[in-house]
Amino acid sequence: MIKKLVFTVLTALVIVSCANNTKKQETDEKTIVETSVIDFSEKATDLVGSTVMISATVNHVCTHGGKKMFLITEGSDASVKIVPSEKIAAFNTDLVGSEIQVTGFIEELIIDEAYLLEWESELLTVNESDEVTEIEGDGHGTGKGEVADMGEHIAAKASITNYRKQMSEGGVDHLAFYTIVCEKFEVLKPAVIEE
Repeated sequence: MIKKLVFTVLTALVIVSCANNTKKQETDEKTIVETSVIDFSEKATDLVGSTVMISATVNHVCTHGGKKMFLITEGSDASVKIVPSEKIAAFNTDLVGSEIQVTGFIEELIIDEAYLLEWESELLTVNESDEVTEIEGDGHGTGKGEVADMGEHIAAKASITNYRKQMSEGGVDHLAFYTIVCEKFEVLKPAVIEE
């Protein structure tokens, strides 16, 4: 009798547990917000941290290790920056020209005066003779430059100057940039290779 009761209780717990898992998966799938390249800049502010799905054409994959790619759509000047999550090592440059579907979450980068001052200090280095010198280049290899580079590979000093100018002209104390951190992607239509 006790064995039957224990068996019945355990069976009921397993059934309830399975039902709860199914509901959680359904709920998780419903929380993915579909967006497009054209709508992204308008929706991104409200979707920071949310899981999104976007389908578009790969315009560029950074050749500095495949740590960034940019999606575009025909008929628009807009683009969306995509970076790989820890689940994805890097993006392959063979993706350029392919139509893909990316699922990931939106991250926000705030660039303000404190950010720019820290970036400038990262560009300074002390050499063996204790002289402070400036690192040339586009900021790759430094923390702030790597993150703030919106795919333009502009020299770091020029980028910093440009961000300050944008804030001044816009009458704002910061700029916000949004990136999708890619959890997974699927190639919907491979790039056409012309011979």
